[in-house]
Amino acid sequence: MVTQSPVDTFTIRGRTVLVKRDDKMRLKGSGISGNKARKLYTFNATPADQLPDLVVSHGGAQSNAMLALAAVATSKGKRFRYYTKAVGRWLRRTPSGNFARAMALNTEIIEVHAEDYASAFGGSDGPPRAPSPDICPEGAMWVPQGGACADAEAGLKMLADEIAEYWGQHSGEREGREKELVVVVPAGTGNGSTTAAFLNRHLRPHGNISVATVPCVGGADYLSRQMRRVLGAPLEPLPEILDGASALSSSTAAALNTGKRGAPSSLRKRSGTPVFGAPRAELLAVWQELKDLGLFVDLLYAARAWEVLFETWAADTSPSAGADAEGGGEGGDEGAPRGARLLEGRTLMYVHCGGLEGVSSQLTRYRHLGLLEADAVQ
Repeated sequence: MVTQSPVDTFTIRGRTVLVKRDDKMRLKGSGISGNKARKLYTFNATPADQLPDLVVSHGGAQSNAMLALAAVATSKGKRFRYYTKAVGRWLRRTPSGNFARAMALNTEIIEVHAEDYASAFGGSDGPPRAPSPDICPEGAMWVPQGGACADAEAGLKMLADEIAEYWGQHSGEREGREKELVVVVPAGTGNGSTTAAFLNRHLRPHGNISVATVPCVGGADYLSRQMRRVLGAPLEPLPEILDGASALSSSTAAALNTGKRGAPSSLRKRSGTPVFGAPRAELLAVWQELKDLGLFVDLLYAARAWEVLFETWAADTSPSAGADAEGGGEGGDEGAPRGARLLEGRTLMYVHCGGLEGVSSQLTRYRHLGLLEADAVQ
């Protein structure tokens, strides 16, 4: 059985923030937590004799979704086959992080050349349907990257119901605009975009609850396409998108695996925008600030989400915030972060999506690039 995840209160840069602790929730059997527990709830709850013998998915070599799927498949006694782009020599020689954990769960990891990967799985936007039978045999269970599919809705509706119940019990303690709740969730390739889309579907009818999401892979247009694909409803309203001062590039830069000490400055931005997955001193500083407050998050998604939230808060308190923020939710005046108006004066709830399994390998990359002292990696 799934128990409701708690809501903790933090004071962050002088603001009271509610944090929905899905990182503390566990599913029976597989033990998976966070965002993946919500999206894979239906898979986890399905009896083993009602599932096919083979589960197939694809994505990054250190993906949290990969590890979660491996855990559920193993708990059901099923095989799990996972396609990924060519793995770097260092990771192949010395498996670590989610890659090593998935291998320990007998995941059949199949490396595919970049061009073949894009052809098989539809490039950056992912496939609209299951790939060819030679990749996903007839009768196998196909799970799109990050669990971005309709089956994710049941678990995310449970999350929406928990949030609505909590706010129904506590909104009366607030005054004025603080009675309105903004739920913020980070979005990557398939994972947070699915969460944000289905949360918005089930929270929007409550009237005093809005959903906002931060694109951590690509920008607002890319995220909108991802959400519309998983919803399957082109006219359905989408959550507000907060993309900060600049949208992230969806490129993942081959140089990320070079391990050169001089690389960070060259990886920090590409075409004027931060590159997803690139270790940056700014992200590390955000991560450390939250950690010092007792909020332990991941470096790929949560740290970027909070970087954008901090940018938005700064706009709220700037002398021109009133004029700029007024149009922020519409793409707004130049210089105003998107969605600044939405957050102004309202109560903020951040959904902690978990993903802590990958923090160790993320910190190792920071150390290899000279952004973190060796003894700081734990």
